[in-house]
Amino acid sequence: MNKKSSLNFKVVAFWFAIAAITAIFLFVFITNLLKVRVFNSMDDIERADLLLVNDEITKQSGTYYVYIYSLESEKNLEKRQELEPSILNYFTWVSLNNGKYKIYGYNVDDYSMDYISGTVFKYLGTLNPNIKANDAPMLVKVVNGSISTVYTTINKIESELQSQMK
Repeated sequence: MNKKSSLNFKVVAFWFAIAAITAIFLFVFITNLLKVRVFNSMDDIERADLLLVNDEITKQSGTYYVYIYSLESEKNLEKRQELEPSILNYFTWVSLNNGKYKIYGYNVDDYSMDYISGTVFKYLGTLNPNIKANDAPMLVKVVNGSISTVYTTINKIESELQSQMK
C-alpha cells in the first residue's frame, strides 16, 4: 500500500510540474504578445504611453525622434493626413523591431505651460530656432537632450524614417 501512495504522489507531482511549466509558458507568451503594438491611429501613441507633454520633448535619454503634430488644427491638414501612415508605420516598426531610434509623439494641443513660454511654438522655438508653427506637423531628432535636426517636408520626413527602417 505504501508503494502505491508513493507512486500516486510521483504521478501527481509530475502532472503538477507539467501544469506549472505550461502556465508559465502561457504567461510569458501572452505578455510578449501584448507588448507587440501595431499602431493604427494617432490615439494608439497615447495608449502606448509614447506621447510627450509640456517640456518632456528633450527629457528622454539617448537619441530619438519626436513627431510634433496637432489633431485640432485644420492648418496643414493634408500634410498631416499624408504623413500619418508613414509615422504610424515607423511607430509599429520600432515596437516590433526595437529600432535604433525610438519615436515619441508630441501633440501641441496638450501643451499647458502657458505661464512659462506663452505658446507651444514659442517654447519649441527656444529649443531650436528652425521650429516654426507653419511647418507643423514635423519630425525632430533629439540627441542628448537637444534638438539636432528638424524635418519639415513630407519627403524629408518619410525618407528619414525609411532610412532608419533599412
